[in-house]
Amino acid sequence: MVANMDSENINGLKRQDRWNNITYTYDIIEKRNMDYIKGLEKYKIVEIEGKRICFFHGSPYNTRDSIFKDSYEMFNRIIKDFDCDIYLMGHTHINTYVNYKDKIFINPGSVGMPISHGKKFRYGVLCIDNGNLYYENKTIEYNYEEVKKYLLSSDYHIKVKEWSELSLNNLKYNRNYTQEFVDFVEEEASKNGINTKDATPNYFWREMYEKFINKNPEIEKIS
Repeated sequence: MVANMDSENINGLKRQDRWNNITYTYDIIEKRNMDYIKGLEKYKIVEIEGKRICFFHGSPYNTRDSIFKDSYEMFNRIIKDFDCDIYLMGHTHINTYVNYKDKIFINPGSVGMPISHGKKFRYGVLCIDNGNLYYENKTIEYNYEEVKKYLLSSDYHIKVKEWSELSLNNLKYNRNYTQEFVDFVEEEASKNGINTKDATPNYFWREMYEKFINKNPEIEKIS
């Protein structure tokens, strides 16, 4: 999202509180990192010991696609269009290992924002040895209070308050409050006849956040 922005786009987003996380990133990212991101491919295929491996973030078609363990229609499409043995993916932050039609689909989870299976960062180790495939999902336990302290040491939580609170509580409860809130906003916007594709009014965004917090009183707020 950041790499495809120009000054006109970003100025439009800066008028909407909803996109504070994107505009914050745009403002602080260094040019060398922006150039690196812009140069990344949507997918990449490599071959190791005769095994073809396809890497992508969401899907080979769109970095923001979400693939889950039962996304069989997408599995079929990817197998047809990208004939590989192993597919490595991310985006959902949920660790997944699926053997489907003798093809392996792996999402190791997230080392930064896990939202399933307890308070553990997750990553995977894939080994190919003499044509044999070995995969192990690794975990590292984290201390929520340490993560919170780290976040509060920057100005991110001040400039991007709602996203900071949601992200912290994702880690505290291993629940995807971020996505739940986005879905909640879209549902309420539809009820109120607000077209968020053009813009999300700031008053509406703030009202919906307070409403969402009231619906989920366990959410810890940042002072």
